[in-house]
Amino acid sequence: MKEEDFQLIEENLQIKLPTFYRDFQLNYPEDLRILAVMDLKNTEDFPPLSYSSKWVIETNNTLWWDREGWLIIGENGNIIYFIKLDGEDESVYSWDPDDERFYGIDDSDYIPLHEAVSKKASSMNEFVDILIEEIVGPYPDHFY
Repeated sequence: MKEEDFQLIEENLQIKLPTFYRDFQLNYPEDLRILAVMDLKNTEDFPPLSYSSKWVIETNNTLWWDREGWLIIGENGNIIYFIKLDGEDESVYSWDPDDERFYGIDDSDYIPLHEAVSKKASSMNEFVDILIEEIVGPYPDHFY
């Protein structure tokens, strides 16, 4: 992403992107670009970590959740990945949309998003390492 992409996201979603996310996207990992080009795990439609401002805007405006304080940064078709917008917590969180408690179908079971998510990684770099391993598998021992 470039600065104009960040401006588009901030204007369209009426948010302020955290510095750690901006810095990371300015230096998007080449490994993930290669995986996206190879279209592994259908990464064009379900990018585990999107580098498209259009995708980020459309996805965050489309899903039916209370996104205040959160930003969807990717998905794998089954799990949605978020960051917090407070800038203090650089972790990446995941959420399973099949968790019906989130939708408030039965108000006695309803839980807010911040209680439905789980921590996936402590940083964007750790998240990338996890994604690469999930998509292509661990490196064989003889590569180390």
